Amino acid sequence: MKLLAHLCNLLILLLVLPSSVLAENNPLTKADLQKIETLQRQASQLELDEHITNPYALYQAQAWLDFAQSEYYAADLTGIVQAAILGASKIGLDQSQPVANCKPSSKKTQIQCLQPNRRVEVIIKGEISP
Repeated sequence: MKLLAHLCNLLILLLVLPSSVLAENNPLTKADLQKIETLQRQASQLELDEHITNPYALYQAQAWLDFAQSEYYAADLTGIVQAAILGASKIGLDQSQPVANCKPSSKKTQIQCLQPNRRVEVIIKGEISP
């Protein structure tokens, strides 16, 4: 029975991920994400020998899909910012890799150095309907 559940999970992943994503490392589209969510909902409702098919592999897939979705939205946001005539090189990566390279000296000079590189937090709310 365990083998059947693993085969079911493998088939779901193969049905969900288009070959272009696997072969060329392209981002997932909104339609791909909707298809993934629909198939995951359907898979979680399957019952095989009184066990719900939603084992650890699907949780791992969900974590990977969440990461892929975050990358997709980040790439989309980068495109919006670039369209507003602000190059992607001006967008830093959190506090670990800011754009400006300010050597720590006095607090006032560091604030002046980092002033053009202020971060904006963008919160996107909404849900994808099937």
